[in-house]
Amino acid sequence: MNYPRRARVIAVASGKGGLGRSTLAANLGVTLALAGRKPLLVDLDFGLADAAILLGINAAVDLDGLAAGTTPLSAMTLAGPAGLDLIPGGPAGETPRSRELLLRRLAQSMRPLADRYDDIIIDTTTGASPEVIASIGDSDGVILLVGEEPTAFMNAYGLLRLLAHGPGISALGIVAAQVEDEAAGAALFQRFAALAARFLPVQPSYLGAIPVDSHVKDSVMARRPCVQLFPDCPASLGYRRVAGAVAGGLFQQSAGGDRFMALEGFHAVG
Repeated sequence: MNYPRRARVIAVASGKGGLGRSTLAANLGVTLALAGRKPLLVDLDFGLADAAILLGINAAVDLDGLAAGTTPLSAMTLAGPAGLDLIPGGPAGETPRSRELLLRRLAQSMRPLADRYDDIIIDTTTGASPEVIASIGDSDGVILLVGEEPTAFMNAYGLLRLLAHGPGISALGIVAAQVEDEAAGAALFQRFAALAARFLPVQPSYLGAIPVDSHVKDSVMARRPCVQLFPDCPASLGYRRVAGAVAGGLFQQSAGGDRFMALEGFHAVG
């Protein structure tokens, strides 16, 4: 059965850990909710459950339950701050016994929800495993975090290269992470965009910068979204800039209109 959807599926990705990917995904979701949109945050960073911690949610659910068919998706969809809904990543330190089976069940369970949300934000796993490439490539658009440190810069480029020459990217937004200020972020984007333009068939857009800001750590320790706890700090201003770009026209539904998380292929298997 095909389900119409209004949601745009947006993957948040990074080639290297420590850039604040989950923090961005959580604060992006809350900011979109505060703006009157209906977002859903899906934590696909299996075994870490960072999103639930960042949002102050006690997630007493296990992704193995969804894979086994014993826990319905309705029991795993938790209410978060400001009207954001969350599908948590499961208990810290554990991973589902079968990722493929979990993704099948997730696709089957989520398709009837296709018209309930404006934005589906996917917090992916760091790196470039086949599962990560599939979950990113199956989205309507990608937000890629890029850092100034050489390994963070080149790992982001390496991930982008795999995506560009693999599943492809419908729309790409770049966020400069952990930079000094917006000017430094814009300069970092120009360097990254120039490299991508030389070798890859992509056209990245600049979404903004998330500067180094001690308020982010303070909000994590408090288990509160930074945009709510410190709404005027530099990082929160950056999160709002990114959310404003996301709420605009960069990310659109993929051709066909009825794809949801682009996981329909799993239905034939499961």
